[in-house]
Amino acid sequence: MTAPVYLLVQGMHLRADSIAYDTAFQYRLFKSWGVPVEVFAETFDAKNYPGIEAKPFADLAQALERAPGPVIYHWVDGWKEGDEFLLRTSAPVVLRWHNNTPPWFFASYSFVPTHKTVRGFLELLRVAEALPNARLWTNSEFSRRQLATLGIDDSRVDVVYPASAYLEAKPILDRGERPQDADRPIRILFVGRVVPHKGHLHLLAAGRAVAEMSGREVCVVLPGRPDSDMARYVPEVQALAHRLDVTVEIPGEVSHEGLASAYRDADVFVGLSEHEGFGLPILEAMTRGLPVVGYRSSAVAELLNSHPLAVDGLDPVGIARRVIAALDPTARQALVTWQARAVLPRFSGSVITAQLRTHASPLGFGPGVPNEPSTSEPTNTPCPPEVRAALEKAVALPAPRAALPRDLPRDLNPHFVTRYDLESYRALLAQAGRGDLRGRALGIEFGSHRPTFGGVMGLLKTGILRLQDGLIRTIEMSHDDLASQLHKMSERVDLLSVELKKLTRDEKKER
Repeated sequence: MTAPVYLLVQGMHLRADSIAYDTAFQYRLFKSWGVPVEVFAETFDAKNYPGIEAKPFADLAQALERAPGPVIYHWVDGWKEGDEFLLRTSAPVVLRWHNNTPPWFFASYSFVPTHKTVRGFLELLRVAEALPNARLWTNSEFSRRQLATLGIDDSRVDVVYPASAYLEAKPILDRGERPQDADRPIRILFVGRVVPHKGHLHLLAAGRAVAEMSGREVCVVLPGRPDSDMARYVPEVQALAHRLDVTVEIPGEVSHEGLASAYRDADVFVGLSEHEGFGLPILEAMTRGLPVVGYRSSAVAELLNSHPLAVDGLDPVGIARRVIAALDPTARQALVTWQARAVLPRFSGSVITAQLRTHASPLGFGPGVPNEPSTSEPTNTPCPPEVRAALEKAVALPAPRAALPRDLPRDLNPHFVTRYDLESYRALLAQAGRGDLRGRALGIEFGSHRPTFGGVMGLLKTGILRLQDGLIRTIEMSHDDLASQLHKMSERVDLLSVELKKLTRDEKKER
């Protein structure tokens, strides 16, 4: 009898979550092979993942006792309970790593996500080193090289591409001619979380150049989930759009129907992310019949290695020329067909299935290594002449005369994180945490010399400082839980601040 497979993931509740969808794809695939498979999660929402039955994470230990089998853990930013469980179990373990964002993209925006990503890297190293027999499945060759940069033995690592619902659909090759009316804005689409490393600011700069060079208005559409821990970023994007006179739509996380509508209404998909562990939205756009312009950064370089409209830098004028070329009706159709033939087959569901069969077999489950190849090699499909002609025509256009922002923050390929980076950020975060907590507590206006409530306020102030110092000592003993400690401290300080303000109002009323 085939041993069961246990898929472990912290959360399967968000509507658009690549990690959760990848978990669901593996569940359905293993089940179709006749392999007993179960999903265990800390949080789960069945309506977003129909056909998946997830069990509580707390039940996994008993399930392994009843029927031993391998655990495939879809890694997140250092889920402490999940990590500690792996260190205790005797089951074979696969760490399914979807990559972590380098901390420097977040550091100027927020303490919390910076800590989370540093913690994710450090925890991955800790668990991987404590479990020398565990396999690691990365989502791209770029992610594999990142692990090698951190010192993980390359012989332990396999590449398994992530799955997407769009990749299982037949590509759309003809969406009909797009209207070229000068009164109609050009709709440029990018799909992804609204966070700093996704390149939204560079996209707006390119959008301004497109407007200048084409003589048409531009609307940049950015569906995706903002990060509440980096609340300053969305206003920053909106402010730059206003400054450049580019319309921007940031609808937040949209429904599946809303996303399909966004793909349908767009003229071109432009992906300028500075860091991606894979880059699924680029492939999803191709399946929806959209011409793609993209930046060959991180793992995206694997997707767009031979793409005729990909760029190797973030020059807004060069990007704009490629967007204008993609709008040419003849070039557009030729490019959409080329993408479907030269790019999509390399990352299809059948390729992912072959990869999983190959890498699952040594663990004692799966129907064996298939005859078809499990790797995805770039094709030599030449650039369509229509695209080359449209690009030459766009290159001949005069450069925009309006001033474009040339001082936007930008990283430099290949964006690998080193152990020096992790140790430096870990030390800086510890120092920042101490200063930030103390400043927060001391910065509250407690009031003084109040005849009625002065004593109570003094006690509250003392309590806050003692609470803060106790938390600091706890954090110094173990930096692993720094983010959660900060959140708890922040919440308690806010509550005490509210009580103080209420006491002050009551005192004024008594007077």
